[in-house]
Amino acid sequence: MIGSFDNQRKRLYIVGQIKAPMDSISSPTSFVRGCDGLHPRLQYIEKVTQGNLSYVGEWHSHPSNNTAQSGYDKRLMKEICEYSHDRCRPACMLIIGRSKDAMSIYVQE
Repeated sequence: MIGSFDNQRKRLYIVGQIKAPMDSISSPTSFVRGCDGLHPRLQYIEKVTQGNLSYVGEWHSHPSNNTAQSGYDKRLMKEICEYSHDRCRPACMLIIGRSKDAMSIYVQE
């Protein structure tokens, strides 16, 4: 996800997403995001927005309405936190369930 954090107001603004890289692997029950060309795309976004927009985290869906973090999600969140912490930013994970109102947003500083 692409967006920005307002640390003073403790708000997260999500404005878009990057298309999954070509080396991503998906199936009806799983998705593994690839990394081919991802870093240059993120650098480009930060450059053209003069640092106002950047990577803020990951999103994915669950096949049910349970949007609690799985063990895999918790490991992924740890990786997102490490990446974001190095850039002095919070980390975000959005999980969407099957119905339109099933959604959880996890943010860690």
